[in-house]
Amino acid sequence: MTMFVNALEAHLPVLRATTTDIVNLPEVLEHLLPDTKVAKYVPTKIWAADVYYSVTHVEVDSAIYTSMVDHGKTLLLINQEDESGLALNVGEVPVPYEMLFDLVESVVGKKATYKLMVAFQGLTLKAASEVLRMVKAQHDTITVEAVLNERARMVGKLKGLALVDVGTSCYLPNAELQRWAKKEKPYFESAKDPRLVPRGLLFGGVPGTGKTQGAKFLAREFGVPLHRLDMASSLAKWVGESEANFGRVLSMLDQNEPSVFLIDEVEKLFESGGEDAGTTSRILSQLLWWLSEHTSRILTVMTTNNRDALPKELYRSGRIDRVMEFVPMQTKQAIELAAALCTSFKVPLDVKLKSNISMKSQDGITPAAVTQIVYDHIKDTQKCLGP
Repeated sequence: MTMFVNALEAHLPVLRATTTDIVNLPEVLEHLLPDTKVAKYVPTKIWAADVYYSVTHVEVDSAIYTSMVDHGKTLLLINQEDESGLALNVGEVPVPYEMLFDLVESVVGKKATYKLMVAFQGLTLKAASEVLRMVKAQHDTITVEAVLNERARMVGKLKGLALVDVGTSCYLPNAELQRWAKKEKPYFESAKDPRLVPRGLLFGGVPGTGKTQGAKFLAREFGVPLHRLDMASSLAKWVGESEANFGRVLSMLDQNEPSVFLIDEVEKLFESGGEDAGTTSRILSQLLWWLSEHTSRILTVMTTNNRDALPKELYRSGRIDRVMEFVPMQTKQAIELAAALCTSFKVPLDVKLKSNISMKSQDGITPAAVTQIVYDHIKDTQKCLGP
């Protein structure tokens, strides 16, 4: 928000920004710039306001740029490309916290709004209003979990970030992760000193040990959205494009605090894939700088199946808080997970299934493998559970 507002208050001549909420754009701009007169750009009617915005294409040339400079005015181009290179890109139009708070309060009241705001952060007023209506229509009580789930379903992917549904039928976090979450949650929510806000974790371990589910668990525990890096739309085949896309993703994250940021199988981020040899190192530099310097309440969770493939500077202290190794379950844990899964299906953990889990977990077994065994057992022994 700071760069966007500062650029407008400095009366930079031509700016470029994006938003998915054209409907509330005038009110948002007026709220962000209370001492500045804002008006829609009409070429024949200018100079009465200080900031002009346009949601239709404006062909910016040196004459327009010079006029803005001479009169100390600003032209803000919304959702437009600028082939002339005269416009400074100031990113997404931010949504004022106060406006978002007032919107939620009008539906649920002030007391409930304080608890719910964490689930609405990063949404436009339009999107927040639509999510509220959908949740209210489906639930007796509007909860953080209900908002996050509906938000993931309705809003979905945004510029290289995919909003993940944090719901799960069953997950048993390991003791280390539970202890860490319990200790760090108060500091993530309201640390008096920003240096004490937890920054991130690296989850290592073989596939199927619950690393991604661990990120979902943290998002649920902290009551915040979970954004996953969508590598397919973040990385591109053209030299320089991947770095630009990745930079926009990090900027968008900062505007969507608080949240959990998941980079699943982070080692794939540094596979060149035929791109320019310097792309990987430039992306790494961007990520290292952001991990060290960002002040937003973003908890980064990186998972890897092969920690040896990662540069050690990626997970040093100061960038993340801890490395956690996820290992296969032993028999007792495996049976607890199987029992919980059976309960979620409202079927008993019978002797045959328990014996099968015990036998296959003698040398350790992944949660994914336990889950599949339970699913197969239910299909073999129960009638179709569908309608």
